[in-house]
Amino acid sequence: QGVVMVDFDGGEPTLNPELIPLVKAARQMGYQRINVTTNGRRCVYEKYAASLVNSGLTTLLFSVHGHDARSHAQQVGVAEAFEQTTEGIRNCLRYAPKGVELGMNITVTKGNHDKIDKLAQLCWDLGLRWMNIQFLTPFGKATSWVAPDTQVAANHAMAVMQAWAGKIKFQVI
Repeated sequence: QGVVMVDFDGGEPTLNPELIPLVKAARQMGYQRINVTTNGRRCVYEKYAASLVNSGLTTLLFSVHGHDARSHAQQVGVAEAFEQTTEGIRNCLRYAPKGVELGMNITVTKGNHDKIDKLAQLCWDLGLRWMNIQFLTPFGKATSWVAPDTQVAANHAMAVMQAWAGKIKFQVI
């Protein structure tokens, strides 16, 4: 009926045991673009990583919110998350078939808005060539606790996009 893309995200889609069958079903239904956004931690298991990137998805985004273990843990609340996520990314890159695009998704917060440059470097160093910079939707109580000054964060984002122009594809959300 004219819908060509489906997106599996929020919560953590890899915790759903039906994710891979759902991706396969979406492909069989004729969806042209199938995205999964994940923290990538389950992809530390090579067999799972290989199954996910070969399930029929067209894009796979990894949520990374800090450029190193300490800053990422401060953002996500799990000490070992950075190592698991980055190893998961490496596994997915190793097993991804041609045509599957992998990228990094960051949510801009008070804790990382001035480190977008370091996140872009991490994106590059991991072998990813696509980065989503996602600004918080301004609603709810948590926004004032988590959201940085929008203009300051936008200035950081613009500087990074200019510095990496032609090397990394950026999308601002």
